[in-house]
Amino acid sequence: MKLSSNERKGFYKALIDAFPEYTDLKMMVDLEFDLNLEEIAGKDKLKNVIFELIKWAESTGKLEDLIRGACEYNPGNTKLKEFIQIKKLIDILKPYFDKHKDKVIVAYKLSLPDILTDKDKTPKNAAELIYDSLRFPPQEKDKYSPLEKFVINLLLDESLSCNTDLEIWAKENIGEDRYKQRITGLREEKKQERREVYPGLFVAILQQGESYIVKSWLNKDIAQSRSGKKSYYKQLTKNEQAEIKIDRQLSKVPELVRYWIDNSGVDIKQIHVFLPYELMNHPIDSWKTIDGDDETIGEFYEVIIRCSERMEGTNPRIYRWKTKGSKLKNKLNKLAADVFTPCCGDNHKIIENHCKQDDIIAVKITNVFQDKQPGTMLWKSAIPLALWIRERIDDVSNENELDQLMGKRSKQEEQITLRDISKVVKKARLKYFASSTPHIGHSLCLLWDDPDLLPPEQRITQEHL
Repeated sequence: MKLSSNERKGFYKALIDAFPEYTDLKMMVDLEFDLNLEEIAGKDKLKNVIFELIKWAESTGKLEDLIRGACEYNPGNTKLKEFIQIKKLIDILKPYFDKHKDKVIVAYKLSLPDILTDKDKTPKNAAELIYDSLRFPPQEKDKYSPLEKFVINLLLDESLSCNTDLEIWAKENIGEDRYKQRITGLREEKKQERREVYPGLFVAILQQGESYIVKSWLNKDIAQSRSGKKSYYKQLTKNEQAEIKIDRQLSKVPELVRYWIDNSGVDIKQIHVFLPYELMNHPIDSWKTIDGDDETIGEFYEVIIRCSERMEGTNPRIYRWKTKGSKLKNKLNKLAADVFTPCCGDNHKIIENHCKQDDIIAVKITNVFQDKQPGTMLWKSAIPLALWIRERIDDVSNENELDQLMGKRSKQEEQITLRDISKVVKKARLKYFASSTPHIGHSLCLLWDDPDLLPPEQRITQEHL
């Protein structure tokens, strides 16, 4: 039996707490092993002796005897009890970590505090995961620690078929009443999530030779479809056509979007428009919801720009975008102000090179660039999330406006999480139409290109889906 690095540290700290005096440690070794402590670990400072004692026990195969003996000699020590229970949990967890690592990591990251830690870190083994969870106490007004949340999240995953050992551990260490209360609460939350449907309209503008075509899908529930189930998508047509030719000015598209909205039969929440990167500055949020009316889709829906070149293909930039996009998954509960990187300056090439860095996954572009430049920069740098403004407004600081939009880092000011940024952008667009003063809402662009949220690839003709 060998301890991992994290387990060794935990046992070391427990022994120091359980045996603060050298004589107590010497007596325990004498009684349990009929050996002289000095012969095993020398005569030195207590912490050095304990370190050598653990090394000796590991090298001679007597580690289990040392753990058992220490607990029997000092059965009331809290640190030793905690170490034993954590060791037991690690041993229970090892098979799950080896066979179902992805699901275990998901349960772990769901349990961590939303703001206190960076959720990008992925533990290498069960011991590292458990000891990492122990670093964080329960958040304010939360009676469950991250470790307790992790165990319960794992037990809630029905696909894992967690054995009774894990459930017994949970009841013993979390408390049966608290465990049942948490399980019941989370199950109710999951039922509520299943009841809340979030439909979306997906419209793809694709280049076909010298011209363009448009295709569309109804997504029955955006939140659920991130699981990769293609059954959530339904292809839409107009006059039995699934591919409709359009001009470069996209003049037909607003009418088509209105048609698909009116005939969807559901309350659409989001509209995703996939544009060729050279058309990303197109004012899609200004399309009218009703012909002849002043109301725009940007006021009424969460309108999100996507890059149609990323829908399929083997361009290296697509692989880079998927890598960057995956990093956003665990940042949805982080403050938007902490995730977005400011991109300032008049030289779009410099900004583009800056955005190519691996750690930059979300940008706010404060300068106004025209024509193809925003899309070109975002395509070449593989950025999945971006905010920018199409038009310049006199006496308005774009940087200040974007900062205000996504909230500040201070607890005294409004805090906007990344998860809510599309709702916040919609609110800003609505504010413009209700305001008599110049506002960024009339030209605010949001690109959120989620690689897990793509319509299914299909072979389509005009006659058949």
